[in-house]
This record gives sequence, structure tokens and C-alpha cells, in this order.
Amino acid sequence: MKIQTDLTIPEIDEIRKEGVKALVERLGIAKAAALLDFV
Repeated sequence: MKIQTDLTIPEIDEIRKEGVKALVERLGIAKAAALLDFV
């Protein structure tokens, strides 16, 4: 099941480069967890 996000594909690629910690710092823990389920 896919989760709808407001992120674009380039943002997802950027997150993969930056790592999870940067993602959590930018989006907050709850949204980061949802995105990790999506990716």
C-alpha cells in the first residue's frame, strides 16, 4: 500500500543521499516515519 506524500521524486533522492537523520530534522519524526514506509 502506498502512502500519499507531498514530496517530489527529487526530494526523495535527496533524502536517500542525506540519510534518515537529515530527513527527521527537516520533516519531524512522524512525517519521516510515514515517508520511510513509503520508500
